[in-house]
Amino acid sequence: MKKQIIEKTIEAMDDLFPPSIYENWEICNKYLSHSLIILESANDLQMISEKVAGLHLKTGRYLREINQYGKAEAHLKKAIAAYKTSMGTKNEVVTICVNELALLFESQGKYKKAEELHVIALNNRQKEFGENHASTATSYGH
Repeated sequence: MKKQIIEKTIEAMDDLFPPSIYENWEICNKYLSHSLIILESANDLQMISEKVAGLHLKTGRYLREINQYGKAEAHLKKAIAAYKTSMGTKNEVVTICVNELALLFESQGKYKKAEELHVIALNNRQKEFGENHASTATSYGH
């Protein structure tokens, strides 16, 4: 029963948590504590799903934006692991998470780590989409 409640809450939070652009920060901040609590509960129950991964990604992005780098890193890494488990390693959403982690390291001045992850994201996009696809071009910008 508890697991079902957490699953439904994660689905709702994933749907409600907006993109972490500046205009949404007030809303993101209101949902942050709820997101952290429900993700901790999901972690305690070892729940892994696309929705759990998605909420980790959204939470990690917002935490990066507000300079809570340690927490952001943990959530982005959990998003990567959950997406890999639930969707496989060769998936664009995994590449997006890797790119987000690279942006986090870049924000911290950890340029070597950031570059390594940007190269991984670029290689993944080249393999998945080819050289001339818009998603691949996004990686060239990093």
